[in-house]
Amino acid sequence: MKRKVFVTSGCIILSALFLTGCAGLHKLDNPYEFSERTALYQSASVAGKSETFAHDLCVVSKDTADSDSSVTAEAAAVFDLSDNNVIFAKNPFEKLYPASITKTMTALLAVKYGNLSDEVTVTKDAVIKESGASLCGIKPGDKLTMEQLLYGLMIPSGNDAGVAIAVNMAGSVDQFAQMMNDEAKKLGATGTHFVNPHGLSDEDHYTTAYDLYLIFNEALKYPGIS
Repeated sequence: MKRKVFVTSGCIILSALFLTGCAGLHKLDNPYEFSERTALYQSASVAGKSETFAHDLCVVSKDTADSDSSVTAEAAAVFDLSDNNVIFAKNPFEKLYPASITKTMTALLAVKYGNLSDEVTVTKDAVIKESGASLCGIKPGDKLTMEQLLYGLMIPSGNDAGVAIAVNMAGSVDQFAQMMNDEAKKLGATGTHFVNPHGLSDEDHYTTAYDLYLIFNEALKYPGIS
């Protein structure tokens, strides 16, 4: 059976992973130029440098959506992972607010670089008072494993769990955000910038539909997520 990755402006659905708590992507004023991103991959291919990076990736060469498309999302993409085929792409490089889809990167770092058996003492940094924020209900002083925090992050989409993971792994939210951005660059997600581990809105917190594919594609390599 072919595996497909669906990336839209509301939530992402792929294989067996379903990310809850998506509040939707919101358009930013500075879209990442489509031609600029395409040229990045095409030039690398011409120079013979893409073999070690993009040879096993779905690479978007054009926007496949037309004016009659029934897809109303601001940006969307569908990728077939079995043959690296781009099935559909609408504004794949447009910068958007990712909301809770941010947590995919947080989960990836936790599984890829963390130790899920580590015991974590929740600090006061995990107290989030923003109205409407999705929480898993942990409190300062609580002791949980990284694995338990990962469940709290991905199932009820707990912003507090995201902060607890971030502080445990990097010492602070800011340092963890730097880890997130470093990982994004490694994956080629050059239209992405994170400032927190949960996705609460910030004008400097954004990504693209194509970058979300790159992040999910990496995340699916790890049993703790896939």
